[in-house]
Amino acid sequence: MVAPVGQRFVDAVAGSRVVQWRWEVTVLLWTWATAMAVEPAPEAPKLADDAQLSEVVDVAEPPEAEALRRALSMRHAVPCAELEAGLQDPVAALQWAVVSIPQPPWAAMHAAECLAVGHGDVVAADLERWVTDPALKGLGMQTLGLLPHLSEGVAVQVTRAALAGELADRATRVARDDERPAVQALLLAPVEATP
Repeated sequence: MVAPVGQRFVDAVAGSRVVQWRWEVTVLLWTWATAMAVEPAPEAPKLADDAQLSEVVDVAEPPEAEALRRALSMRHAVPCAELEAGLQDPVAALQWAVVSIPQPPWAAMHAAECLAVGHGDVVAADLERWVTDPALKGLGMQTLGLLPHLSEGVAVQVTRAALAGELADRATRVARDDERPAVQALLLAPVEATP
């Protein structure tokens, strides 16, 4: 006896569900087996932690630390002039923020931007360290992006350091685009690699 049309449809749908389920289980098992057979990825280089940075920068917490933390943590950045207006010692407070505020990630980066643009001559050693230390690559890339805003002497110092380090390609592009002859001249001079 032949099953009614409706019953044949139900059987066909049920059968396709079983086929689909078998396929999903098979793909899941293949994926799992492949993942188990692959060598683990090499460990990523360790990023700079607060201990490494605090060895170089005096990280004494400023009296207005909580207000600074709140202002830097805002998603839309507070202008540097407004940020520094309430600080007794803006340079020390912003250096503290770069070292001591790990989250959100843009907080330390905005503090570093305010340091570079507003106080580049005072923190030239920090800027040079940021472009040479592989663990501080993010700060180094940001510093190179801010190169046109730095004074000529600091720009030359930072570019020279970057050309000898891991950020040499980026430093070359930035120096080529810079309008100052002293910065562009660094591209013509031989670069000594940093140890």
